[in-house]
Order: sequence, then structure tokens, then C-alpha cells
Amino acid sequence: MFQYTPQEDAYYRQLWTTFDPQGLGFVEAKGTVQFFKKSRLAVDTLKRIWVESVKNQEGKLYYHEFATALRFIAYCQNGFEFNEQLLNQNRPVPLPVLEGIQQPQQLPQQTISQPQQEQFNNFQSPQNQLPQSNYFQTQPVLNTAQISLQSYVEPKLDVQKYDLPDDQYNRYELCFNQQDKTNQGFIKGDQAQLFFQKSQLPTQILNQLWSLVDIGQKGYLFKNEFIVAVHLIALCRKDIPLPQSLPESLLQLIRRDQQQNQVRSTSQTMPQISSGLPPQPQRVGSQNEIQGLNHQSNYLQNKLQNQTQQIQLANNLDQQKQIIEDKKKDIEFLNQTIQKLQSFYDYLKKEQDELQAQITSLSDQQTQKQHSINILQDSIQNQLQVNQNLQKQLIDLKQSNQLQENQAPTLTTQFQTINIEDDYDYSNYKAKKDKVVSGGNQNTENLPWH
Repeated sequence: MFQYTPQEDAYYRQLWTTFDPQGLGFVEAKGTVQFFKKSRLAVDTLKRIWVESVKNQEGKLYYHEFATALRFIAYCQNGFEFNEQLLNQNRPVPLPVLEGIQQPQQLPQQTISQPQQEQFNNFQSPQNQLPQSNYFQTQPVLNTAQISLQSYVEPKLDVQKYDLPDDQYNRYELCFNQQDKTNQGFIKGDQAQLFFQKSQLPTQILNQLWSLVDIGQKGYLFKNEFIVAVHLIALCRKDIPLPQSLPESLLQLIRRDQQQNQVRSTSQTMPQISSGLPPQPQRVGSQNEIQGLNHQSNYLQNKLQNQTQQIQLANNLDQQKQIIEDKKKDIEFLNQTIQKLQSFYDYLKKEQDELQAQITSLSDQQTQKQHSINILQDSIQNQLQVNQNLQKQLIDLKQSNQLQENQAPTLTTQFQTINIEDDYDYSNYKAKKDKVVSGGNQNTENLPWH
């Protein structure tokens, strides 16, 4: 997933509000096709970007998909080969260029016609030192996507000449196009200042360089002036000193930007292109001055356009504020509904707790009763066992009684017989005793009771 810089995110959201002024978070996908075509990329490339960026199947485009597509467009515009790996590498890249859409200014604005000396003084940092950077390393820097002078310096440049080969001119021209994001045709002094400082050249050299390339001391650079400056910086990095004056080849290159017609001016502030009539006693300005004024006019028009867009954004902001107020009312209503539902929920929860307590109590009672039942069942089982034992004993007693009843007659007969015998023996005993007593001399040692 891309990580956007604050400037990127602000720019993308500004573009997004033109499609989604109500802040819904999505738009109809087909409504953005013409917008992406403003990138001037090939249709096949845009299709690949669309497939890689838009993942939903709803026919809609969400903001994160919109921003992803713009980042892919920026990569393709800056020479990167399109592939899905760019999404994970998250390399920094300038903002995408869209036809008819002005990008936000990255640097503070300065008056174009400020004096040259003041412009030069601004080259110095607060410590009178230039910021350190690796933009002008003589060895190539691999795997970088920064738009820097390093990308436009030829390591094998012929150090004996100041001439600018066509292939290097094309590279430096690409550098200029990347810096001139609003297509004004020139680079402001403050912007060029920051860019040139990345070369790590001394401030004195940069001041001398500016005096060579800023023809007419305008305080800004046209394309070929900027290209010559970058070319001379590259030579300085090769230990080739700045010339005292520009060689003819470089001067011709700068004049290539100038039209051949002389300019006549009816006033000192509103020059006009010469119509070929005999010269009048009026101030004649250079074509560069005319172009500078034209660019100033374009700048003011762009500023007016930005202000118009800001007014439109303000109107959209009012609409969004109204939407926010409506949403707040909806949220307040939902909060009230939630409070009512919460109260009802609390009531139901209380009832549920009471019912649960009753269920728990009944369950405890049921458990106690079940325990009592189990005890009774055990008692009954024990009593049944006791009863069975008693019944068995009763049966045994009955059988014993029956046996005794059956033996009773025999025992009676035996008892009677024993009694008779006892009576007989007693009678004999009695008679013998009496006989002994009466005899007096009888030996009693052998008596049975002795």
C-alpha cells in the first residue's frame, strides 16, 4: 500500500472533492475515465493502472483507489516501468501532471522581477552554507526515483568543451519539465535556488552561475537558460570552472527561446510585438521581457483560477457543512434511539436475572427433593430386605413348630414310659431302703447313693 506525503494527500483530496463534493467516499467509476485521460498516458497503460488500482466489482471508485491510480500515473510519467511491485516499493515521485489542472505550489511565491543581488543573497542558508545532498554525485545512484540533477548529468561528458550535446540537452529538458509543474515556461528564482543548492557547489559559484544564465536580470529562468545552468553545474562537478562569459554555442542555445522579431512598446509596462512598421521613438523591450510579462499574466490567470476554485471549494464546504449538520441530527436521533433501546435492554436484563434466580432456587429445591427421594428409596429397599429376612425366619419358625408338633406324640409316649419306669425303680428303691434300715446291720457302702 502506498504511503502518501502530506502534499500528495492534500492534492489528491482536492481533486477528489470535484467528484465527491458531498463526501460520500465513492463515485461512479465511469465518471472518472476522462479525468485520467488528462495524464496523456497510453490507453493500454491507463487500463493496466485501472486494473491494478480498482479492486471492487461494484462499478464504483473509492478514494484510496483514486489516489493509488494517481500515484501509478505519476510513476509512468516519470519513466518508471509499470508493474504491481511499485505498490510495495513506495518510491517517492513528483505529483502527476494532468492537462488543464494546476498543481499546488511547493515553494513560497516571490516577485518575479526582484533585483538580482537580493535573489543571490537568498541562495545562502542561515549558516551561510549550502545544504548537503547527493543529487550531484559523479557516480550513478541506483534505485532512486528522486527528480534530481543526478539523473541529468552525463558522467562521460567531454571536459574540454562547453558545448551541450543533444542527448544531454534532452535530459536537462526533462529536468526542466519536471520543475515547471504548471507549464509556465520558466522557473522562479526561489525554486531554481533550492534546486541548484542540491549540487553542493559554493554559494559564490552559484551566484556567478546565476549572473551568466539570467539574461536581463529577470529573477527567473526560461527553459534554455535553466538547461545551460544545469549543464554548467555538471561541468563544475567535473572540475571545469565557469567561463567568464557564456560561449557562443550556449548563447545561441539561449537565443533559441527568443523570437527573431523586435518588440515595440507603446508603454513601459505593456510591450507589444513589432508589426514591422517603421520604428517609433518608444522604448524597445526584449522578447524575454515580453515573455516574462506574458508569463506574469498567465500566473495571474492561474492565481485567479485557483481563487475561483477556492470559492467553489468554499461553496462545496458550505454544502458539506450542511451535510455534516444533517448527519449530526441523524446521529443525535440515533443516540436517543440507542438510549431507549439501552433502557429496554436493562429492563429485560433485570427480568432475565430475576427469572434466572428463580430457576436456580427451583433447581436447588428439586435437588434437595431428589436427595430425599433417594434416601427414602434406600430406606424402602432396606426395609424390604428386612421384611424378606423376617418372612424367611417366620417360615423357618413355622417349619420348626410343625416339626415339633409332629414329634410331640412320640415324646409324650416316651415321657410316659420314662415316668412308669421311674415309678417302678423308685418303688424298688424304696423297698430296698426300708429293708436296709430295718436290718440295721446291712453294709451301706454299696448303696447306689453312697
